[in-house]
Amino acid sequence: MRAVLEWWPDHGGSLFHLRTGSGGTPVALEELPLSPTTMEALRRWLDDFTEEVLPTDGAGDPVWIARGVVLLHRCRTELSPDHEVTVTEPWWDEPPSD
Repeated sequence: MRAVLEWWPDHGGSLFHLRTGSGGTPVALEELPLSPTTMEALRRWLDDFTEEVLPTDGAGDPVWIARGVVLLHRCRTELSPDHEVTVTEPWWDEPPSD
């Protein structure tokens, strides 16, 4: 059975949450079969996070969002076929999964 991970870069530094019902369970990057290069790129990207980068009350930071879209696709490739990565917000270049 594929584990479903939700992509939550704005949730306290825990990028991935295992879908277990309401809210999900945080999953550490180190617990996932991601390459060291991808993990480092994710950490650098998350270090740049502030509430202002998200387009919730304005344009946000399109460069930060674009980097996230690239990393999202990279994670999906590396985590497939054992994990499915879903999004719940509309700005990740696709409609939310839910």
